[in-house]
Amino acid sequence: MKVRTVNLVMTLDLCQSVDLEELQEQLQSRGIHCVYDEWEFPGLRWFDEKFTALVFRTGKINVLNAKSSDVMETFRAIFGLYPKVVKITEVIEVDLERQLELEKLAISEHGVYDPSVSPSTTLFFKGKQVLVFASGKVIVPGIKSKQLKQEVIEWLRTIVQKYGV
Repeated sequence: MKVRTVNLVMTLDLCQSVDLEELQEQLQSRGIHCVYDEWEFPGLRWFDEKFTALVFRTGKINVLNAKSSDVMETFRAIFGLYPKVVKITEVIEVDLERQLELEKLAISEHGVYDPSVSPSTTLFFKGKQVLVFASGKVIVPGIKSKQLKQEVIEWLRTIVQKYGV
């Protein structure tokens, strides 16, 4: 069973206000693609090869599509400080390394499988949707702790052993 982080979603706080016009000029002078139009959206949209960020005047930052928390170095370089981490949510991919029978899995684990709607079976673990594909790939969004990540992995191992799927 292989596990990898597909995406991190982070909520950060600079604990100080930000002049978005000045930030836009600073980023663009470094060749960084960003968009700020206060009439269109209340924050600056920052597009980097490693992440996308939404920066607000309040100093709050929402980071999307990050692959690791290494993006914090980028923020330190621009703002001169590390932002406070408010929340990190992880999306993981688990490869069960076997083909799965989605109908059998949906029935045995009280999941949802409708191939006309989605190519996956949706299972539920502690209120989280777990998307299981016939290829044996599993996508689990909303992981907020290492403990929850381990619990999901153990639960998936149990399912594989229990049903031989």
